[in-house]
Amino acid sequence: MSATRTMRRVGLAAWAVWAATAWACGDGGGDTTQDDGGEAADVSGDTESGADADVPGDGGCPADPEPPGAASCPAACSGGCGAGNVCNIDCGSDAACDGQVIDCPPEYACAVTCTGVDACDTGVVNCPPDHACSLTCDGRDGCGDLALHCGDASCAVECGSDGESCMGMMMFCGSGSCTASCAGTSTPGMDRCEESCACSGCTSGTPTYDEVAGWVAEYDAAHPGSEGDINRLTPAEVAADPEAARLLALCGADQRPVIPSLAWEYGGASHAWINPEASALVYCVYTPVSPSTDHWTYDGAADHVTADVYVLFPDENPCRDEVGAAQVTACIADLTNMEILVDTASYADGAGAGLSLAEASTELMLILTDGTKVPLWTD
Repeated sequence: MSATRTMRRVGLAAWAVWAATAWACGDGGGDTTQDDGGEAADVSGDTESGADADVPGDGGCPADPEPPGAASCPAACSGGCGAGNVCNIDCGSDAACDGQVIDCPPEYACAVTCTGVDACDTGVVNCPPDHACSLTCDGRDGCGDLALHCGDASCAVECGSDGESCMGMMMFCGSGSCTASCAGTSTPGMDRCEESCACSGCTSGTPTYDEVAGWVAEYDAAHPGSEGDINRLTPAEVAADPEAARLLALCGADQRPVIPSLAWEYGGASHAWINPEASALVYCVYTPVSPSTDHWTYDGAADHVTADVYVLFPDENPCRDEVGAAQVTACIADLTNMEILVDTASYADGAGAGLSLAEASTELMLILTDGTKVPLWTD
């Protein structure tokens, strides 16, 4: 284990204990990782969505429990109660539920419709803890900057054709299936995908390098110093910060973006990423999951993590003409920057996946644009 990991563990210990107990999405808390999970390709230059890459096969999720309903349809169900005890919440007009907190009744499945300009903009939807939940969005900012907290049954979002229908939205997955479909270029961020039995996001609307560079510059200017380190934010802070949620959604499921202009190394002398101008704009790092996947594995006997990393925009990588691992190492500027990638691969010491990785050694593998992997780093 690196000395840096030891120092960082001191700062994260209390937070990691909280994360292990509070990151269930139905509690109104809310990753990143971005996990997890956004709409970036699983490997740069590929067309496969990172959110779709490691989804269990059909039958991997239990059937949703039948909602019992109540003696009368709750007042919250503004669109009435349908067959199968589905509570329909109608926000189908301009600004109908703008800025509101929508709590689905716990005895019903829930279907929320936010179609119209600012229909549910900056709002919150809390799904029932044990029953299915769906959200339909369309119109400019129909679900803009909205936080959807899923329960432990299936949870689905449908984003319409309007280019801003789900702009800045974040979906906090529970243990049930967590899916998003998109008719246009607007896509929601997806967090805590590893908590779900199956997770699938949208492949359309991947932002360009210039767009992301602009977002990073704006966030850096508004959050100076270590305040800009999005990977330090708690789930509740992410839910309240749509710009951070948008950045955390850049990489696919079970991944976190390391953005040199925003990233910090925490150790005896904490410091920002050294010379970020020399490095790639974004590195995507796979983060702890249980059970292990092809992209992130933990050998308990050896207390050893192996995690994949890739450059999000390889064509703009300053070291794109280098061979193999040098596409990262030749632009790393300082070895302490590599420690930031290492620490991200054991994010929060694995607390979110029920693991304890504080003493684990780490090996990073770089995914090249052709899908092959080469050794990048080992500590």
